[in-house]
Amino acid sequence: MNRRNFVGFLPAAALLLAGNKIKLDKEDALPISANEYNWVTFYNRSGKKWGENWDACLAEFALTNIAGFEPSLQDADQLQELIPYLKKYKIQIPSIYVGSMMHEDVEAKKSSELILGIAQKAKSLGTKIIVTNPNPIAWGSNRLKNDEQLYCQSSHLDKLGKSLRALGMKLAYHTH
Repeated sequence: MNRRNFVGFLPAAALLLAGNKIKLDKEDALPISANEYNWVTFYNRSGKKWGENWDACLAEFALTNIAGFEPSLQDADQLQELIPYLKKYKIQIPSIYVGSMMHEDVEAKKSSELILGIAQKAKSLGTKIIVTNPNPIAWGSNRLKNDEQLYCQSSHLDKLGKSLRALGMKLAYHTH
């Protein structure tokens, strides 16, 4: 079996090994969702600006009949701005994306506070997952984080995950 076939076989193997142990309660089930990044890309290609008019943007999103939307948020105010249109078009946000800086202690604490503030507001909307992708040292650079920076990052992600778990939410790590 070659590597590609092996990787393709893994999901099926996991299901076979799990047998009927995999059960999701209705409240645990999440809708199919699309993240905001794709919409930014599509709008840019069309010469439009995603987010300039949330009513028009989410009306167009609603036409897809995709039940969930994963917004990329900078702060809780941005989420507040979306809420009327999410309700108007009956769009769920089971997950949200918030960028973070986690490899420097002071910035990591600020990022964690920001994320937790957004999470508390998003929880009331049914959000269950907070997604983050800690920033590199410098975008477009090949500079790598050293061991101390990686330890700082992992420590802060661990603390953030525990804080989110206390809110009944999960932390997801977005990778490229």
